[in-house]
Amino acid sequence: MYSSSRASEYGGVPLLRHLEESNREILLSVMIEDVEAVDQIDSIVAVEGVDMVAIGPSDWTALGVAGQPNHPSWWPLSRR
Repeated sequence: MYSSSRASEYGGVPLLRHLEESNREILLSVMIEDVEAVDQIDSIVAVEGVDMVAIGPSDWTALGVAGQPNHPSWWPLSRR
């Protein structure tokens, strides 16, 4: 495997060192964008390597309130 990205200095950083640094320095964030994801939140946050979980209320079309991040119907879900 050859790494030719800017982060690996276009192959100037040894591959194993590049992989170790990348795994240590990269943040993995996931979005909670629907009711099903809220129902599975414990499983989602338990996934090894997930560093951050963000709520995407503007995308909650399942609630019928897409584009309404302050709509009261999603606040109870966000507290779960």
